[in-house]
Amino acid sequence: MYSESRLSLLDKPFWGLEEASSALGLSREATRVYLCRAAAKGVVLRVRRNLYVLPSALKHFSEEQYFALANQAVTPSYISLGSALSHHGFTTQMPQDLVESISTLRGRERRVGSVTLRYFFLRKPVFFSFQKQGGVFIASPEKALLDALYLRRYGRYAFEDGDLDLERFSWERFDAMLKQYPRMFQRYVHRWRDLHEKP
Repeated sequence: MYSESRLSLLDKPFWGLEEASSALGLSREATRVYLCRAAAKGVVLRVRRNLYVLPSALKHFSEEQYFALANQAVTPSYISLGSALSHHGFTTQMPQDLVESISTLRGRERRVGSVTLRYFFLRKPVFFSFQKQGGVFIASPEKALLDALYLRRYGRYAFEDGDLDLERFSWERFDAMLKQYPRMFQRYVHRWRDLHEKP
């Protein structure tokens, strides 16, 4: 009874109750019951309320699809930290089974198949300067670096900066963003820059 066949016809990597109701030809209430039981049997994965994905589809997800799923799993949020730095080609030290995001909601973690969606909390004054690329909200390299340094400064993120390609960053853009952070953190970043400046 609980088969992927009809749900696999959905032309979306992940979907909600309305799309499933149309694909199954059931009422909203009947679809809700169906999905609840199908999730219990492992036929579908419930990411959060009204957000589902097929386990078979996850096997073929691209990086961008995982990023889009992370955006939808917790809102508001944007891809940042090591995930954004790796995506932009500034580091190679990011595990493939982890997606890191920033949110104004308290830090949380979700496991979707073999991938962990990890969220770090930032207050609204520093929740800025992300952009939409191909349907995904993601930080620029400079903002991803600032987010990483900010969270590391307060002991909330383990960040190794040894392999960063520092010459590729736009330090003018970086400095403009830095001005929006607290003065104490600005001083911390200036000291970090001094340590990493080439002689």
